[in-house]
Amino acid sequence: MVDVLRGLEPQLVFDYFEEISKIPRGSGNEKAISDYLVDFAKKHNLEVIQDKALNVIIKSLAHRDMKMLQL
Repeated sequence: MVDVLRGLEPQLVFDYFEEISKIPRGSGNEKAISDYLVDFAKKHNLEVIQDKALNVIIKSLAHRDMKMLQL
């Protein structure tokens, strides 16, 4: 997949896209992607909530004059 994504901008977004694409996440198999998102948030010092159903909410402080942004 690297060749397909090479040169696309912003590169960082496509790097994350490639990582996520490698994680199995079909119906009934959501734990790995849910845990990946929680780990991502924690590594980036973002507020994160993961519920029993494996839903994930990541909150980031807005940049400059923007309001709270939910990712």
